[in-house]
Amino acid sequence: MTKSATLHNAFVKMLIVTTVFLLTGIVSSFGQDKKLNSNVTNLEDGWWKPVLKKHNIDLKKFNFKNTFNMGGNDTINNLWLEIGNSDSLNIRNIPLRDAIFISKGSGQTYWILTSEYVHHNLDNNIIILKNGKSACYDLVYENIMPSQSFAFNECRIDIKRNMMIISGNSGN
Repeated sequence: MTKSATLHNAFVKMLIVTTVFLLTGIVSSFGQDKKLNSNVTNLEDGWWKPVLKKHNIDLKKFNFKNTFNMGGNDTINNLWLEIGNSDSLNIRNIPLRDAIFISKGSGQTYWILTSEYVHHNLDNNIIILKNGKSACYDLVYENIMPSQSFAFNECRIDIKRNMMIISGNSGN
């Protein structure tokens, strides 16, 4: 074999090995759940555990799971659960479908916000929900009928400013 044929064979082998490693990396990244740094080590053990059970919400059905603190001194009661499904590879600017947000209300109440489309910008700490519903429930009672509920066209949550603006709402 000539020297150039040996170099050519070595180059082809290196190219094949590199391609296999790149494809393996790409395929394995698509199979992973998107999980952000969370204030709760196990999402299933947060204060919302009885809420998930009461409303038959299975965390395994969602590929995006996150918690965030809406401010204040009480970091446990101000902790929100955010779950949804995303097809995006961008981990800083996340579009979600069929998203659910669970937050504590005043006293023994909690709120569940559901939305068809959500955009969560992690750099600006802004969440925009489109075409959604919001409902307030009691933690103590097993009744899953909301004490308050309304639909909205858009809900904008600013985590840094601890502010939520709802537009186009209609009460039920």
